[in-house]
Amino acid sequence: KESDQREEIHSDNMSIEQNTQHVNNSFKRIQRKELIINTKVGRYDASPRLQFDFSYDMTLKSAKRSVSRMNCGYIDVLQLHDPEFAPSMDLLFEETLPALLECKRLGYAKAIGLTGYPLETQHTIFQRAGRSDSPGIADLFDQSLTYGHFNLHNQDLFTKPFKGEIIQEDVNADADTKISLIEYCHSRSIATMAAAPLSMGLLTHQPPPEWHPANQELKDACCKA
Repeated sequence: KESDQREEIHSDNMSIEQNTQHVNNSFKRIQRKELIINTKVGRYDASPRLQFDFSYDMTLKSAKRSVSRMNCGYIDVLQLHDPEFAPSMDLLFEETLPALLECKRLGYAKAIGLTGYPLETQHTIFQRAGRSDSPGIADLFDQSLTYGHFNLHNQDLFTKPFKGEIIQEDVNADADTKISLIEYCHSRSIATMAAAPLSMGLLTHQPPPEWHPANQELKDACCKA
């Protein structure tokens, strides 16, 4: 496929200036059509007071700013990042998701993704969006990016069951059947990416960062391994 031969860039808005330079340097050696650019909205600053903003206006502003700073014309995948930190699920559906839809309409983004750690949050958002009557929301998402859930000690992306509707040819299928998040995404034609195969430093020779969510028993086991 064409995408297999293109360079993929994931830009984090928390370090936008450095990533801007990286993208601009890429344009010096390859053409824009040879790049796949992913960037995020929702989380912006290391300071707790300024860290998250899921409002309609900020989402639009951030996407427009990213396109301008990277001088890239458009973003291939605009990702809603860390939605588990939103004040409420209602805010996401009343402001953030409509803003993401508007970003596509305005040409800032070609596709919309969802990133974050809890698989439960992603499943809840995908399921609620799929039931939405608002124009464009039901099929808004094109991509799911999870991290830390597909590695040597954790395969929850493939094994953790969730209850929800399944789109399939068998009309007699039980809507309450429990399937994994990756199965659910595939049933909805949502592309899935599994990041952090080294479990955010847990599966390396160096100790993991202090904020790592693993319990001490798992940390000790990985250190011995």
